[in-house]
Amino acid sequence: GLAMVNAGRCDTREAAEALLRKKLHDGSAMNAFTELINAQDGDPEILTDSSLLPQPERISLIPSPQAGYVADIDPLKIAQAAKLMGAGRNTKEDSLNLGVGVVLHKKVGDAVEEGETLLELYVGENQHEATELLRDAITFSPTPVPIPKLIHEVSLGTSLSGIRA
Repeated sequence: GLAMVNAGRCDTREAAEALLRKKLHDGSAMNAFTELINAQDGDPEILTDSSLLPQPERISLIPSPQAGYVADIDPLKIAQAAKLMGAGRNTKEDSLNLGVGVVLHKKVGDAVEEGETLLELYVGENQHEATELLRDAITFSPTPVPIPKLIHEVSLGTSLSGIRA
C-alpha cells in the first residue's frame, strides 16, 4: 500500500490496501499475472497445476538439532546453499536447475521442537555442502524472541524527488 501512495496512485495507505484487497479478490490481480506469464511465452497452467513445474531429483527434510525458538535466519547462507545446488549461476552461460530450492518451515520467532522439520530441501548437486550451510543459517534461542517486522515503513517522497520526470 505504501508504494501505491508514494507513486501517487492512492491518497492514503488505507485506500491503497482496500484497492489491493479488491484486486486480489475480484481476480484482476491473477489476470494481470497470467498476462505477464503469457507475455514471456510461459504456460499459465502452472498456476493451477504444480506438476508442470520442474521437479527436484528428491526432497530432503532437515530437522531441528534442538528445541527452542528460531532466533535468526541468515538469508545469504540460504541463497548460497540454493546456488550450490544449481539454483544460481556464476556467469550468464551457466545453466540453472529449476527443480532445486529451499522451503523454510519456520520463521524467526517460531517455537521448534528437537527433530521437527526446519527446512525442506529440493535436492540438486552438492547436497552435503548445501545442508551444512543451511544448518549454519539458523540460530536458536532457549527463550522466546520478538517477531521482526517484515516491512519497514519509509517515505520515498524526498529521496525520489530528484529523479522524477
